[in-house]
Amino acid sequence: MYETKRAGRGTYRFFERSMNEAATRTLQIQNALHDALGAGHFSLHFQPKFHGKGDALAGAEALIRLNHPQLGTLPPLEFIPIAERSGQIVQIGY
Repeated sequence: MYETKRAGRGTYRFFERSMNEAATRTLQIQNALHDALGAGHFSLHFQPKFHGKGDALAGAEALIRLNHPQLGTLPPLEFIPIAERSGQIVQIGY
């Protein structure tokens, strides 16, 4: 249903195995986020930012990683959208 809505009006989708795999992965990450909040499975990394010309340091960007015992290290692009949709992003920010 969500795939069809995302595709826009007047479309349809047949159920595919990949849809189930994506939904299962999302649920795994959502549960991992819930567990990680209490278990301290997050790590903070700082990435330097440089000015466009030259090598002058402009600052640093804070990046968070989820280090889950079973899922491994997940980058922000994989878990942040799920955290936002599930409402867990506020707790992660603290």
